[in-house]
Amino acid sequence: LVIALGVGLSVVRNRVKARTLQESREQGLAAYESGDLDLAAEKLGYYHATKNDDPDVAYKLADASMRLPSQGNEGLRSAALFAKRAADLAPTRTEPLELLVEIFGLLNQQTERLDAAERLLELDPASTIALDAKARALVAMGRRDEALEAANELTAITPDDPEGHRLVFAILSTEEPTIGRTKMAEYVKKLGESHP
Repeated sequence: LVIALGVGLSVVRNRVKARTLQESREQGLAAYESGDLDLAAEKLGYYHATKNDDPDVAYKLADASMRLPSQGNEGLRSAALFAKRAADLAPTRTEPLELLVEIFGLLNQQTERLDAAERLLELDPASTIALDAKARALVAMGRRDEALEAANELTAITPDDPEGHRLVFAILSTEEPTIGRTKMAEYVKKLGESHP
């Protein structure tokens, strides 16, 4: 009788735990969709701590953690871990890598930002998010020529977007002044020829 009672309690406890987990997932996803990031982080964090095999939960937990201002850099570091997990669980999805690129930029972790941008470019060679992040990370790492190459790729993909051209100018402005001005003038001339 005692053994049967123990087994019965164990079954009930497991069902309650499973139900609580499922409710946390549902409440967390609903909170995320409604913009309640605090509640989303709480509920999705509880779910993810127990079941960390859901890429949607990991992604939305990462995004919520990143956007919670009260969390600061610690929240960003947690967000990076959740986004990495989402990227590992869904290796063909670009969203987790785009989030990682943004998080590493906010943390000023340029090597990691570059790595995430490169992974994103493997999935989507025309990703403007990845090319922009790659160029900015390379500039921060002192690799100006490679940064300029990435920025030029970006402007080739989005020739009418002024942000890409501003990035090229920003990179060229880091050159020695005389050389930088000459290269900027050449770039402006090239732009004038391609956009009469």
